[in-house]
Amino acid sequence: MTLWARVSAEGLQFKEWGEDTVSVVFDPIGGDTHLIEPFARELLLHINDSAQTTPSLVSALGPLIDDVSQSDLGALIDSCLSRLENAGLIKRVPN
Repeated sequence: MTLWARVSAEGLQFKEWGEDTVSVVFDPIGGDTHLIEPFARELLLHINDSAQTTPSLVSALGPLIDDVSQSDLGALIDSCLSRLENAGLIKRVPN
């Protein structure tokens, strides 16, 4: 099972403009800034605190998402994790 962690040891810095709008994420080590959607922000906030698996993220975020099955939520999370990994904000770590 894949464990996801933040790339930066310093942690990510967030600036939000309301709960349902985009956020800016700044990586203080790499100096990169990213514009992300609210769902990606929630994922990053959980991963920023400690490394997480997809099932742990499904459990944590499930109550926040209405009308989505557990399997659909898992697929949505996997897709978002892949985009965050490609952006260099998170990484896979050995279990």
